[in-house]
Amino acid sequence: MYRFGPFFENLKNIFHLPLNPLHSPKSKGHVRQNGGNTCTPRTYRRYARDIPYNFHLLVPLKIEKNMKKHFVRFAALALVATFGLTACQKEEIETSDSQISASQSSSEAGNLVEDVNDEAEYRLSPSTAITGCPSITFASPQGTYPNTITIDYGTGCVAQNGRTMAGKIIVDVSAGYYAQGSVRTSHTDGLTVDGNSLDFTRTVTNQGLNGAGQMYWSVVVSGTRVKASDGTTGTWTADRVRTMVAGQATTDDMLDDVVEITGTATGTCREGRAFTSSITTPLVKRADCKWIVSGVEQTTVSGRNGARSLDFGDGSCDDKGIITLPNGTTREITLHRRPI
Repeated sequence: MYRFGPFFENLKNIFHLPLNPLHSPKSKGHVRQNGGNTCTPRTYRRYARDIPYNFHLLVPLKIEKNMKKHFVRFAALALVATFGLTACQKEEIETSDSQISASQSSSEAGNLVEDVNDEAEYRLSPSTAITGCPSITFASPQGTYPNTITIDYGTGCVAQNGRTMAGKIIVDVSAGYYAQGSVRTSHTDGLTVDGNSLDFTRTVTNQGLNGAGQMYWSVVVSGTRVKASDGTTGTWTADRVRTMVAGQATTDDMLDDVVEITGTATGTCREGRAFTSSITTPLVKRADCKWIVSGVEQTTVSGRNGARSLDFGDGSCDDKGIITLPNGTTREITLHRRPI
């Protein structure tokens, strides 16, 4: 049986003609054989007359029109797909931004509280001269315990860590900082740091020496910070451990101290999203650098799938970090020294 190819099948669709004469309703005088159709030469001649004499001119025109029609359809689909892709990319970017914001919120809150703690410890060090701003007062003679120390920055002055601070830090101490079992509880009174209000309670307990002979402290922090520019509020609580890995032999000189920080934290970022974070590689903080120099903190955000991690670097003292999102995308960020 003769079969027409795809090209003639397309012609049938173009002209709406039964180009296969074996199935032509105009075929006459035919007989059925083996359940199929057979046509006579007369049928072919009759069918040939049904095809326009100038079909060789009409076919290109018809095909051109169909091509235009399909091209328009294809262009429309491509346009929709492009807009859809753009929307998905925008959503992904916005999602990425919210994820990055949560990771930054956790790291920056921790860094901020650590900065305030270092400032307080610096002011309480026996080797630090008590002059000018801030003013420091002791409820009992200095060097006696228990004691309550008030560090007052007044209406504002620049701290040794470079931040502008105002208000008070009040510290209750049970014994010397390096005495095993000693407890220090700090809280704030109208404290602002770089124009942002900060309210927290921080309890530090000396746990003695670990198996490597390094002194370490447990640190429990709960606090609320308020961004001055727009009034948004973020919260941060933490349960961490600080281990002194350098500088232990020079207790009267804090500038050579290097500590490793481990533990977990929870809170809400300024967008109101809840987050939890854990330190997967110890964060390293040097007293001679404004930023955490290495370590990895992993954060999960409420309503978002997967965890994102923040790598603080290779030990260099700089303000750069690398965020890795759940889909493997990485982005370099600036480690702000202010709460945002």
